[in-house]
Amino acid sequence: MLIPKRSEISIVVGCRRPKMLQMAGRVADGILLDNVPLNYMRYAIEQVKKGAASVERKIDDFEYGDLVVSAVSEDRAEARNRVRRHIPYDFITISGRELRTVGLTFKDVEPIRAALRRQLPEDFAIARAAVTDRWWTNSPFRVRLRTASGR
Repeated sequence: MLIPKRSEISIVVGCRRPKMLQMAGRVADGILLDNVPLNYMRYAIEQVKKGAASVERKIDDFEYGDLVVSAVSEDRAEARNRVRRHIPYDFITISGRELRTVGLTFKDVEPIRAALRRQLPEDFAIARAAVTDRWWTNSPFRVRLRTASGR
């Protein structure tokens, strides 16, 4: 089987921290973030632009992506519970900057982080129970509206 050759392969960097975002702006074709808040996406774009500017690079075609955990169900509570299972993992490695973009502090998420320290199955159930709807709930309409308005 012949596989056509590509003259160009895109380099997409999975990253969240400022130095990695800046490096991506210098050398990559795109970034893929990991379930970051929408406000953090704006910060990430600023960091990519900062990196690109440091080497006088234009990034008009730069690609930005973010993993977004979602669930669809006729039962709203079931959809929320399905998403809630994934949210505690984000608090294991979250930065203070990411927390501040959504109005939280490490003190706010300490019950989740404490529950996850042992990494036992029952700890994840405790962590899930500590996730409040205000931290993550959005409708597709609200996400589109906020994205379009730049908020």
